[in-house]
Amino acid sequence: MFTKNDTTFALSFFIFMIMVLWLAVACVPAEVEPSFGEPVPVTRDGSPTPFPLPTETAPAIELVGSVTPTPYETLDGELALSLTPGIEPPAVPPTPTPVPPFPGMIYQDSLGLWRVAGDWQPELLAELPVGAILSPDGRQALYLSGDDIWLVELDSREERNLTVGSGRGHCCAQWWPERPGTIIFGSWPLDSDLGPTTGFLSAVQSDGGGYTVLDEEVQSNGLPATGPDGQRIAYDRGGSSWIYRWDVGPEPLDPAAYGLTNVVRIGGPAWSPDGRQLAWTVAIEDPDWQIALAIFDLESQSAWLHHPYYNTGRGGWFPPPAWSPDGRWLAFVTEDLDAAMRGLWAIDVEEGDEIYLGFGNKPLWSPDNRWLVYQGFSEQGQDPTARLVEVGSWYMIQMYLPPGAMAVDWVE
Repeated sequence: MFTKNDTTFALSFFIFMIMVLWLAVACVPAEVEPSFGEPVPVTRDGSPTPFPLPTETAPAIELVGSVTPTPYETLDGELALSLTPGIEPPAVPPTPTPVPPFPGMIYQDSLGLWRVAGDWQPELLAELPVGAILSPDGRQALYLSGDDIWLVELDSREERNLTVGSGRGHCCAQWWPERPGTIIFGSWPLDSDLGPTTGFLSAVQSDGGGYTVLDEEVQSNGLPATGPDGQRIAYDRGGSSWIYRWDVGPEPLDPAAYGLTNVVRIGGPAWSPDGRQLAWTVAIEDPDWQIALAIFDLESQSAWLHHPYYNTGRGGWFPPPAWSPDGRWLAFVTEDLDAAMRGLWAIDVEEGDEIYLGFGNKPLWSPDNRWLVYQGFSEQGQDPTARLVEVGSWYMIQMYLPPGAMAVDWVE
């Protein structure tokens, strides 16, 4: 039989053992269910950063839903140029809100040609078909209607057919700024079938006189380029390089004389602003067929090849590259088999550094050399948008233009 003291001792011992057991259980590690909560905003910078590995004390965070990236800070110019050439584009997305077109910019939509005034407001210059080209003084425009080239006076709206009665088809008209009143284009007899060419080098005056086929022997594959001296036109004869001197006639330009012995086809020239260099798109065999950018120094009779690549194949020749007004940069478009390298590039002509700007074409430089505007695309070649990049930093900004509009010129 237990006494009162025995009962009190037993109860105290039982309570003590319960406390010991509770403490033992509390010290055993237990799995804690992670809580993901709300989406975590992420700020992206201009360089790739490794995602932190999960630690034992904090589970990895799972992002839920979409996150709006913040604009990148402007990259230092030297840093941008030190990027490995030809590997990756600058990782700079467009700003969330597109900027308006800049003063002096000229764009075209289904209504006609527009010029952006100093107050940033667009002004309709003329209701013209797509492809119309404004004269250097902004007073006239050219456009193609049927087989003929037409000129319109923007002030009076007077129109005249510059090629009527020639019996020829026409394309690719362009003004010659350094020879006012002279228009260069390609032409061909209406009863001929030349295939994907730009025709025979031809000229006419803005008053409709002086229609002349400058080279009647061989048609061109690419577009001609008028020289800044007002005397020379660079063009191709069936894939070979030539210079037409206004008072002399055609003269060959042999790439081999400049040290390029593997050029098998050439076209789409572009003069540097000072007229000392010519850039061409060339086909080379080294040993396989590749496309490359060739820059000829006409004074030193030397040349350099840049950016050779295997192309996707196309009908007709490639569009010409575009020089910056100061002659330092050259923008060009590649049609590379490698989709990661396909699109718009800019090359520092003196240093040879290349900057990949992404999927895009139709580059256009600002008169002050600060900006490059172009038509950008998605990786599938869809959703065209106007884009601006700042030269040197290569900060990219989306620019607003009306649906279907495209920048075609940029004047002071």
